[in-house]
Amino acid sequence: YRPLIDYLKSTIPDDSRVRLNHEVMHVRFDEENRKLVVQIHDHRTEQSKTMTCDHMIWTTSLGFLKQNFHRIFADQPDLL
Repeated sequence: YRPLIDYLKSTIPDDSRVRLNHEVMHVRFDEENRKLVVQIHDHRTEQSKTMTCDHMIWTTSLGFLKQNFHRIFADQPDLL
């Protein structure tokens, strides 16, 4: 996947918006603003951040998603 990720990063003018190697802790959809609110955690620095975004590309294993789906999308009853 690295060549694809590098290509996608090269097309984004502000590279600071791209987060690699961060764990997605929680995702919710803000209906009023039509945005995603994503809580992420960087295990290297042990810091958590919240990002608001229009789009998100999230790569994870299917096993991780199955195991953590209810925690990540806990307050999204339409997805549960």
